[in-house]
Amino acid sequence: TGYDIEKILDWYNKSEHRKIFKVQLSGAKPALYLSGYNFLDRDKKQGRYPVFSRHNPKIYMSKDNAEKTISPLREENYDVVLC
Repeated sequence: TGYDIEKILDWYNKSEHRKIFKVQLSGAKPALYLSGYNFLDRDKKQGRYPVFSRHNPKIYMSKDNAEKTISPLREENYDVVLC
């Protein structure tokens, strides 16, 4: 029993895929994405700062949530864009 590859590809190409959003550090070569946060003092949760990386970006399932992340980063003078 084999799979009908043409049928599977047709389904895949015609189906609607959910859009995802990432926060990118503007102008970085190679592209760097927000991947999380670290703390200067992890035990006290003080001095939180963003971490940007090439791999494993934070994924946002809605544009609104991604935009809520961008505003505070811009206030801290990070040049970031939504992608």
